[in-house]
Amino acid sequence: MLSKLTFAATLLSATAFAEQELESVLVDETRELQIKSSSIRDAPTRSSSEPAGSDREEDPYEEKDPDTFKPVKDEDEGEEKDEEKFMPWPWPGYRMSYCKMRWNPAHTTTYPYGMFYLKEHGPWAPLRIRGWMRRMPTSSPRHGFSIKKNRFDYRDCKSTEPTWDPYNQPYGQMNTWPSQVGDLDPVVHDTLGNAYYYETAWQPTLYGWQTINRRSMTIYEEFADHENWYGRPVACCNIRAFWIIKYPW
Repeated sequence: MLSKLTFAATLLSATAFAEQELESVLVDETRELQIKSSSIRDAPTRSSSEPAGSDREEDPYEEKDPDTFKPVKDEDEGEEKDEEKFMPWPWPGYRMSYCKMRWNPAHTTTYPYGMFYLKEHGPWAPLRIRGWMRRMPTSSPRHGFSIKKNRFDYRDCKSTEPTWDPYNQPYGQMNTWPSQVGDLDPVVHDTLGNAYYYETAWQPTLYGWQTINRRSMTIYEEFADHENWYGRPVACCNIRAFWIIKYPW
């Protein structure tokens, strides 16, 4: 009986102590909130000429307006020295482009359409090509596919010819030598005319004077041992670059 009374007394004292500690914590937090609210209320208001968000921490990756840069004083010499007029944008870790496929207006067939994405992690990295097609003509399950030198004029996909070949090499298979830069593996579709493309090419690039940006891609009726036997083009698109912003996180 005595042990039970001792246990009950201990439990009551512990509960009372916990209530006191909790009450003190709540009082401290309330005091801190009052101090913060009063400091915010007493702080000077931002003038109308000061841009919103000027009180936040400066983001080193944010694009700067050259007109907003001001010369800073040199503490040692006491003279003003001009900073650079432009802060260079840091290069992102990759470049990316896209190509929205549409059927050939001069040879509509089954009105195929689709989308291709191109991504490269540096000038000497391979180019990753990912894409899909729908309504592909089912006369042949494999279709010739290549990067072209000229842009699509939205009248005939033949306007994209010839194949992109800055090194003046003969036709060949992708990732073999010799071959043209624009030679790619064929597009293969299923019985419903749906195709998925997932390849990595070593010669095409999104960097330098050899970039394939602002060029085009073309899909043909068939696939053969040489591009001259691919048949007529059934779909094509112009390659456009994404604007990639690099954030610090």
